[in-house]
Amino acid sequence: MRFATWGEIEDGKQWAIPAARMKMRLDHLVPLSTQAQQVLQAAVSGIRATSRRRRVLLFPASPPLATRARTH
Repeated sequence: MRFATWGEIEDGKQWAIPAARMKMRLDHLVPLSTQAQQVLQAAVSGIRATSRRRRVLLFPASPPLATRARTH
């Protein structure tokens, strides 16, 4: 869920990855486990609605995780 956006989460139960981000260029639906749903619910409750609209990624990191992983 590293690059998941709030707009891709459907009803808090599935992640709809758009075709443009998939290798085969087909939409991909990922059902979210109960645990994943709980994590998202906790994240949403910790973010004000106005802040959530400005945040694109579900779990933003600064610097991005991949960048930090390469430096260690």
